[in-house]
Amino acid sequence: MRRENIINSGISMEDITKAMEVIQPVIQAEYAQEIHSLYKTEHLPYNPGGSKEHLIDFYLGLRKQGEAPDSPFPVTARQLEALIRLAEASARVRLSGMVTKEDTDRV
Repeated sequence: MRRENIINSGISMEDITKAMEVIQPVIQAEYAQEIHSLYKTEHLPYNPGGSKEHLIDFYLGLRKQGEAPDSPFPVTARQLEALIRLAEASARVRLSGMVTKEDTDRV
């Protein structure tokens, strides 16, 4: 029995050897970290009116839920600030200069 036939899935030893080769990244890790840190400190994502309104509407809905006397916790302006920071962080991860509705939906 040949060694290639041991695995009956159609994968040969040559395929396995080729898949196990070390792959060199296109961009070195240090360079990518430097770009990311520069982008993070130099660029704050712009939050246009549509996505900002989406966050505000969500926050107002939370406030309404928090007004009930049996509400487990009060909702304060700090939560709105946190929502904005999270939306900006989502845009930064995508290396985008603009917060989109998808970012606010993700938050």
